[in-house]
Amino acid sequence: LDQEHLQTVLLNTQNQVMSIQEIYVGNVNSSVVRPVEVFRPAIRENAPSIIVVHNHPSGDPTPSPDDVLITNGLVAAGQVLGISLLDHVIVLRRPWGLSPPPPATARRRVRAPSAQGRAPCAFHPAI
Repeated sequence: LDQEHLQTVLLNTQNQVMSIQEIYVGNVNSSVVRPVEVFRPAIRENAPSIIVVHNHPSGDPTPSPDDVLITNGLVAAGQVLGISLLDHVIVLRRPWGLSPPPPATARRRVRAPSAQGRAPCAFHPAI
């Protein structure tokens, strides 16, 4: 993908995927994210929790300062709405085996603080 795409994965009470909704398509290095747009599908479908996923066209999985701010804002908005943000995952265009990996410190997800201690997600046991 040549642009940033942000999607919301809606989960039921057993952390099973209800649906995946595309929220934004940005430019090559950014996407404007408003919490109301991220949580709207979860409200409409009565999803108690979500996972936010977006890509970095640059191929660098390192969370940007904006990624961290957006995640913290979404956690706060979710707490007000009663919808848990379980994770914010950054995905890349190609697997690590096809391009040199970044330093070990850069290989991490933007972890939502409220996700600590929760049951694993049904489709990704590491979450």
